[in-house]
Amino acid sequence: MPTASGKTYTTVRWLTENHINEGGLVLWVAHRHYLLDQAAFAFYRTAYLANKLPELRVRVISGAAHHGVPKQVDPEGRRDHVVLWSIQSAARNLDAVTRILDHNDVFLVVDEAHHAPARQTYGKLFELLQGRRNRKVLGLTATPTRTVVDEQPVLAKLFGNQKLVDIKLPELIADGYLAHPYLETIRTEVNAEKGATSKEKSHLKKWNDLPASWQDRLAKIRIRNSGIVQQYRDHRRRYGKTLIFAINIDHAKRLRKLFIDAGIETDYVASDRPAEENRQIVECFRDRQSGLDVLINVEVLTEGWTSRRSRRSS
Repeated sequence: MPTASGKTYTTVRWLTENHINEGGLVLWVAHRHYLLDQAAFAFYRTAYLANKLPELRVRVISGAAHHGVPKQVDPEGRRDHVVLWSIQSAARNLDAVTRILDHNDVFLVVDEAHHAPARQTYGKLFELLQGRRNRKVLGLTATPTRTVVDEQPVLAKLFGNQKLVDIKLPELIADGYLAHPYLETIRTEVNAEKGATSKEKSHLKKWNDLPASWQDRLAKIRIRNSGIVQQYRDHRRRYGKTLIFAINIDHAKRLRKLFIDAGIETDYVASDRPAEENRQIVECFRDRQSGLDVLINVEVLTEGWTSRRSRRSS
């Protein structure tokens, strides 16, 4: 299902009503902390559907300060109905994961499933499923083709070579589930290919991605960066809260300084900041009254993140 179409909520609602309510457990894994938080919130919203249970017990485990730790899994036999676990932590605590999988009716859900072919993390988890009865595995992704071409057959095999749902973006827009995107092209008159080497161009053609050296050059083009800031200033009332996707961390820092110099409260989230700090910045951005109107993202909010009040720019 496309980005923002409700994969998480749709899945959680079905699992709560049809699996958890009948005595089953859910092990939900994801590679980012905010994806776990998003899923947890969806389970809280749909808890009323578990009407055969006296309560719905949901536990979130990761390295984040606001989440639980592996030793809290299944204390004294009191099982949680849902365990939301970062794949990094799960791969390091396979004994604790096994305690969940030993239950006779477990549903494993892999969020952003196009990452599943990663052998050092997800591979360890799938190995634990071998030979187990009643194994149920579900993968969620908006971008199954993002996987490296050679790994796409591996991805399909992990999930039984079966697509349960495949809905296209135009269909959801036509039915009114998603808003129609309005695209604006801002011409900077910058020659983005200037200085590109044959090796860099070969990399782009092969991987459909700019090599780091090319990204570094683009990040430093001041006229291009100033154009992004000026575009926002000229249309600030119309844009409102705006999410910007930067090329790399250096680009994010340069843009942030230009925005702040222009009197616009701006921050960025990226891998050079602790996960908890990134989470707090995102929550501040979501707050309509916070004053933080521009959030610059570097490969943190690329998956599973939506905000009905924000506008995406690049």
